[in-house]
This record gives sequence, structure tokens and C-alpha cells, in this order.
Amino acid sequence: MSTESSRRHLLGLAVAGAAGGLAAACARSQAATPGAIEPQPAVSQAELDKLKGLALRVVRPGEAVTMDFRADRLTVEVDGSGQILRASIG
Repeated sequence: MSTESSRRHLLGLAVAGAAGGLAAACARSQAATPGAIEPQPAVSQAELDKLKGLALRVVRPGEAVTMDFRADRLTVEVDGSGQILRASIG
């Protein structure tokens, strides 16, 4: 997967999370067979365009983060293997 498609995939998942769909996707992936690839919901270009200009903050396990709210920031929390756990704007 190229860097651009990886970035697009991450942003697509973040959009789904911000819309409330990520929690369900996480629950499905935890119940899935290890190594299985879950189909991801299609993300429209309009949804991706809403993220343009937002600062992207990726939070890994154990990292310290500020608790300030910023409407111009997309925060994506990942587990130790890089799987997305949660995404939010703020």
C-alpha cells in the first residue's frame, strides 16, 4: 500500500470514527479471525474534504497528550500494533 493510499485509508477510518461508525468496526475486528481483513465502509470525497486543513494527531499507547479542545485537530488513537481504536475531532 502506498503512502498516499495509507494516508487516505487512515483518514477514511477517522471519518468513519468521527461519524460514529468506528466503534462498530472495532468491535467487528476484535471478533474477527486474526489476520482476516475486514471490508471498510466507502468514504466519500466530500467526507474526506471535511478533514482538509485539520491537524492530525496520532496517539500511541503510553503517550502523554494535552486535554485541550481544538476544533481544527483530528485525534486518532491506535493500539500497539497500529490498529485504530478511536478517532475524534477536538
